[in-house]
Amino acid sequence: MTIDELRARRAQLVQQVRALIDAAQGRDLTEDEERQVGDLQNQAGAAQRRIEIEARQLELERQRAQSELNPSTPEPGRSTGDAAERSRLMAAGLRSYLLGQPLPEECRNLEPISDALSVQLRAMGVNVGAEGAFLIDPLDLVRREVLEAVNPLRRLCTVEPTDGPNPLPVMIESDVAVGEMMREGDEAGEDNFAGDKLRTSIGVLYHSKVVRISRGYLDFVNGAESRIVDRLTRRIERGFLRSVLTNTLPTGPRGLIPSTTVGRTTATGQTGTVLYDDYVELLGSLAPEYQTSSTFLVSPRALTEARKLKSQDGFPLFNRDGLAGGAAGTILDRPYALCADLETVAAGKVPILCGDTSEIVLRDASPLIIIRLAELYAKRFQVGFVAFRYHDAYLAVDQAMRSLKMAS
Repeated sequence: MTIDELRARRAQLVQQVRALIDAAQGRDLTEDEERQVGDLQNQAGAAQRRIEIEARQLELERQRAQSELNPSTPEPGRSTGDAAERSRLMAAGLRSYLLGQPLPEECRNLEPISDALSVQLRAMGVNVGAEGAFLIDPLDLVRREVLEAVNPLRRLCTVEPTDGPNPLPVMIESDVAVGEMMREGDEAGEDNFAGDKLRTSIGVLYHSKVVRISRGYLDFVNGAESRIVDRLTRRIERGFLRSVLTNTLPTGPRGLIPSTTVGRTTATGQTGTVLYDDYVELLGSLAPEYQTSSTFLVSPRALTEARKLKSQDGFPLFNRDGLAGGAAGTILDRPYALCADLETVAAGKVPILCGDTSEIVLRDASPLIIIRLAELYAKRFQVGFVAFRYHDAYLAVDQAMRSLKMAS
């Protein structure tokens, strides 16, 4: 079977599992239904492994064919480790595309980070017409620290690039059963995985909104292409972070604020401040295995309130040395990250999350797709640009994160 056929087969299996689960309508699955679900999930897993093997084999065959065709010269843009050269070629190709010029010969073989996107989408990458698109890995033209400044979760969470936005089955773990000591000759007790949920991760399309740029700016400003990519990428990254934290729609990531279990609710009437004890209780609400690897995610207002906390002697508990005399840049000796889209400190809001952020998976399901709108704004002597990218995110282990909720 081809990769496309395997992907279609995997998606069909995932849909069959979902149909069985939905048909139960909240009741426990029967033994026969559990057996069917297990069998279908095993088949989906086998199909995924086949896809990965086939993708690796195709890549090896492509590399071998290229080396046989030109054994002495590395293919332009297919790096031998020279990231600077790849970025130079990417910038040259992008600039030609933005200006509506033919793609330079040296950039013809430059491909985005994912070779497994559909043939149709990849073909658009060398189309310099108004209907085409240019595909890039944002890190080719945008520094990683720029992305992390917009979305701090990128340096804390697990980032998972995938071959396109195809549906992927993922298991959300919720089991907390504890194994037991036994005497030799006794039978092991039974306790099936409790609370685990099979979820389908589907890449959701994000856009940057259309921007209009003067043709003179493109023609005469050195490095205009990098600035354009930087700003379009930042816009999409801001939207992605917001949905990771707050989304309540049936499509896209399950927002961490509405879906994370509340670990601490402030005292009745305490709606404008977060106390030292609230941080202690929130951290303590995590299972011990996640406390030592936890990170506080705080809103700007929550961080301001933390810096106001004082001891009985009037000394700040939070200062450059950390909260309660801990290590610098920490709260209760655990690192923290400022997230602008977390809620403010107010009644019923969630201004703080705490947990093992490595269990949050950010899925980059496509390169950045930039489309040039040459004719739409031509009468204004302007060119329009819009960028798209597929993303998804999910919390792989429910117990890994807890939230602080203000009293209503």
